[in-house]
Amino acid sequence: MTNTFSFFNRGLTFLVAVRIAGHFIWCISLLARAVKGNNTWRMKKKIKYDFDQITTRGGDHGESTLFNGERRRKDDSLFFLLGDLDELSSSLGVAIAGIRESGPLPPDDIRLRKWLDFMDDVQGRLIILGGMAANPDNRSRLKLTPLTEKDTGRIEEYQKQLMEVTFFPRELIHPGKTLNSARIDVARTICRRCERRVVSEIRNSVMTHLVPAQVYLNRLSDFLFVSARYWEQITES
Repeated sequence: MTNTFSFFNRGLTFLVAVRIAGHFIWCISLLARAVKGNNTWRMKKKIKYDFDQITTRGGDHGESTLFNGERRRKDDSLFFLLGDLDELSSSLGVAIAGIRESGPLPPDDIRLRKWLDFMDDVQGRLIILGGMAANPDNRSRLKLTPLTEKDTGRIEEYQKQLMEVTFFPRELIHPGKTLNSARIDVARTICRRCERRVVSEIRNSVMTHLVPAQVYLNRLSDFLFVSARYWEQITES
């Protein structure tokens, strides 16, 4: 009986991961249509899509297509990375919505606006990161400006600003002091998982163009740790 439940749980986990990865690939596909040579990831204008543009049925046989046209099985390690990136962005969305809708600061507070704007930028960078991952041979026709040291530098700069006004406890931190900080801590752990996936692809699949992405995720997880403590402090004060 135990083995049966274990097998069921593994299967359920796999199906969820495949579904999430498929959604992330779809998001990147929309990005590809929107960009058309313009190096930007922001899509401000809302548009309508036909049913067949969303539900293509192309993955009904357990395979999906990458940017370079390559077909791979949905249990390929690359799709697990894409699924984790989608999960990271979604978990950040939960944290962002919580702080925006029920946070400790009024909507017009400059501290709130700056953090929300920065997190919006982070979610956009994660889409670019997903595009880089979905292009394993780095030869896609989609031309996007990849992540660089400047992107990592922006995280470091803002993190330093937050640390100047944030006090950290001496003892080991137990997530859950406030709801908002707990949500950010969950996103931080997913970010670490994404980084491990990227490291695996770099080492096992020689996707060296993902090295800047690994550094970005490494720095982002540090920033999320600081952000969680920052919002704890604001909430308690």
